[in-house]
This record gives sequence, structure tokens and C-alpha cells, in this order.
Amino acid sequence: TRDAAHTRMKITGGSDMYMAGLFRACADEARWEFVVLTKQAVGDVARVHDRMPLLLPDRESRRGWLRDGAYARQLLRTPPRALLKIVADEPEQTDLFSLIDGIEL
Repeated sequence: TRDAAHTRMKITGGSDMYMAGLFRACADEARWEFVVLTKQAVGDVARVHDRMPLLLPDRESRRGWLRDGAYARQLLRTPPRALLKIVADEPEQTDLFSLIDGIEL
């Protein structure tokens, strides 16, 4: 198996990757807590790890997650079939340092 900490993945089709999550303000309201929801891994990811993010691959699933409680509950029961694929065993060093303070090098 591969080391998940050193495996780069991208969403099939090369589009932006959106993940379902939850957030809330902490009691002191000075910071936020959040969690990215996961599901059982499928496809290439299952060879690296047993869990993967619950991806929201299209506009319908993103809007439904944010605006429609019934749709969001259905997504949790039956996630969309967005797959991640492994693109390299380790990232290139230039990829790791391509952005510093939001400035592309």
C-alpha cells in the first residue's frame, strides 16, 4: 500500500474539488470549528486509505448540501459518485512551495 500522507490525488475530470463539511462558532466566538465529512473510500483511494472526503462534484450537490436539509441528509446516505484518482506517489517540491502568502511563484 502507499503512504496516504505522501500521495497526491485529484478529482476525476480535473475540476475543482468541493467537500461536504460542518462548521460552528466556538463559545468565545473568536474562532471557528469545522470538520470535513468522510465516507468509505472507493476506487484508487481505497488502495491508500479506508476513508475519503464526501465530495460534492456538481452544482446541484453543492447547492443541495448548503440549502436543502432533506437533500443533504440524502447525500449522507447515498453520496455522489465523484472519484479521486492517484496522480503521483509524492508531490514535486515545486508544488509544495508554489504559493507563499497567497502569491503565486
